[in-house]
Amino acid sequence: MLLVDKHGRVKAQTEAHNLGDLLAKQSGDPNAGLNVANVVTSALGGSEAPKLDVYRWPVEPGDRLVFVSDGVLDANLAAQKSDFKAGKPWRESAGDVTARDIGNLVGQSKSPAEASQRLIDYARDQVETGRGKRDNVTAVVVYIA
Repeated sequence: MLLVDKHGRVKAQTEAHNLGDLLAKQSGDPNAGLNVANVVTSALGGSEAPKLDVYRWPVEPGDRLVFVSDGVLDANLAAQKSDFKAGKPWRESAGDVTARDIGNLVGQSKSPAEASQRLIDYARDQVETGRGKRDNVTAVVVYIA
């Protein structure tokens, strides 16, 4: 989930639960763990009780809460992996690039329905151009009045 202001700036976001992001965070290298980015570290329905993350963010009128699946959040993962293999490591993670893109798209939208559709179209376009990975895409955007 992301909290985006009315201008499209990402104010806050939840932590991803995959091994790739964990390794990147621990090492300080956004390219660490690219080969294990698909390994989930916390999920519902496993043999262990899931870790519960609780976030409290101050919201203001005009803010947007953005709920998306990993099919949207990983919209630049294939591009980062490809560039890394070609010897061109990224200076920031694919997730950070995608979060910024999400903020821009949501900030430019006139309604929650338009924002949600733009995010789904964005993720599909990323797959078609080889930047994203094939996955389900879900997006729900809530505007704070």
